[in-house]
Amino acid sequence: MRTTTIKIPKGTQYLYEVISELPLNCLFNKSVTGCGGTTIALKNDIPTVICVPYISLAENKSIQSKRDKGFYPYEVFAVYGDVKDADIIGYLHSALVPKIMVTYNSLIRVMKLINPQEYYLLIDEYHCLFTQYSFRKEAAMTVLNNYKEFRNYTFMTASPVEEEFALEELKGIDLVNADWEECLPVKVNITRCKNGVEKTIKYQIERILNGELEGNYYFFINSVKFMKKMITNCRLTNENCRVIYSESNDTNIGITRGKATDQNKKINFITSCAFEGCDFYDTEGKIVIVSDGNRCNTLVDVSTQFLQIAGRIRNSKYAQSISHILTNTRYSGKLSYEQFKNMTIEDMKKEQSEIEDLRKMEVDNQIKYASKVDYKYHYVNTEEKTITTDLNAPKIDLYNYKILHRDYASMANLLEQYDKNKVVIDNWNVCSANPELIPMDDVINFEYTVNELNRLNNENSGILSNYKYLQYKEAAVKNFDFIDDAMNLIGFEGIRKLKYKISNVKRKIIQLSPKTSETHDLVRISEMLRLNPHFSPGCVVTCEYVKKIMNSYYSELGIHKKATSTDIETYYFVKRGNQKADGNTKRCYAILGCKTLIKK
Repeated sequence: MRTTTIKIPKGTQYLYEVISELPLNCLFNKSVTGCGGTTIALKNDIPTVICVPYISLAENKSIQSKRDKGFYPYEVFAVYGDVKDADIIGYLHSALVPKIMVTYNSLIRVMKLINPQEYYLLIDEYHCLFTQYSFRKEAAMTVLNNYKEFRNYTFMTASPVEEEFALEELKGIDLVNADWEECLPVKVNITRCKNGVEKTIKYQIERILNGELEGNYYFFINSVKFMKKMITNCRLTNENCRVIYSESNDTNIGITRGKATDQNKKINFITSCAFEGCDFYDTEGKIVIVSDGNRCNTLVDVSTQFLQIAGRIRNSKYAQSISHILTNTRYSGKLSYEQFKNMTIEDMKKEQSEIEDLRKMEVDNQIKYASKVDYKYHYVNTEEKTITTDLNAPKIDLYNYKILHRDYASMANLLEQYDKNKVVIDNWNVCSANPELIPMDDVINFEYTVNELNRLNNENSGILSNYKYLQYKEAAVKNFDFIDDAMNLIGFEGIRKLKYKISNVKRKIIQLSPKTSETHDLVRISEMLRLNPHFSPGCVVTCEYVKKIMNSYYSELGIHKKATSTDIETYYFVKRGNQKADGNTKRCYAILGCKTLIKK
């Protein structure tokens, strides 16, 4: 792998002021967000396919090209799930120079309709191939397995993942860095919340709507549930609030789903579908990144997503300073990152050794045996009779563990990440705002929903009443997907006795679910374990505690069995060890990851 540098002189705002073509057949670190890298590929006269992680990003660029035809010489056509092949073919016949934006999933569709050897492929925001690998592996592999089919390619990002986590499929590709002589550091205003980010932001929104705080606020937080809480508690409306979240999420949060190109509002909530690549234009826009230590999906990696978000509003007069509202994670009894890393490496080697032994057998026997084993780092394809090593899987585990248990575990660690990524602290604030309490598990909303369903169910006004009940129930299920089971298995009075506490209701549903098979019992126990925070990846639990908990679950579910500590190995990838406590040494398990159980 060769590493080269492109010097970007002082006074340059956009890459296309310096270069007319992107560097080819390489990983290109453009170093700065919003510097016009994608624009180069859209303006030149080369037939191009641009591969992006999100539908919203593809739509964003397509709409921009239509609005500003003087700047973009060629129409940009966005391809994703709902677009028909006939529409793509029609565009290809009419386009002077095709410029096609595709999501990861749609790349193969487009390749079948064109000759890839006549096209240049730009994989934009390529760090997402890694950060989304664990839940979009098939889509990521579509790109990684096919990029060499094109005449030329470029993997481009402004925030590459650390070298430790580089995807195996991209190793050995040349690296090109853009070196900007004039590159201002990102300045951040930190607000550490004593009473939780929800209370702090509720207080902030009230001040914004009262006119105490100037500007339009863009809250970047990867949680639709959080957005819904703010909308309900702050009584936000379509007039003062815009929400942007994935098209695949059908949650009704009370406000119409928006897009990056919609009219700016006083309050704007944005999930990860628009963290990378989408352009917002708002001279009054202020960026607020929210990292809730109680919700791991909201923790933003400073080296990738944080830097991406920092450049999302292109023309704001407040661009030089953003806010980071956060709480640290609260986890005890965890492994250090180095301990977790060493255990992961050991488990990987153990699996590889087992696979090597299997390869000494006949192929049919290999697959027959391997299909019965729940491998974490290998994929068994029974149809093609292959066993494939996934060298990226352990990297994903380490990356997620680093963010959750190291970067956000203390302010010292987070400040180290800031410094490493050239993020300068502009201001420091500890917020102890304590406005009206916001329920952490939607108890108030859930209680209201249950009581409203009970009221409608008890009305005796004929067909109209029954229709209202069914209509309200349909909406309730979208917000609380377990509520139907709760009503059928527990009943309204039973839910009331559980004090409308969602975690208790879910446990009761599992307890009362009918036993249909031994496999079903395993799934029910697995669901109980998922509700117990002591069994999350990275936790260390004593064998004594495991037996105690497993016996209690067996009892609750009516399973006549005496627990042993090894029962936990059915549900988790674990590492055995010893832990000293109060001068005594106790046998324990380190939880490395969850196993997948198929419900029958």
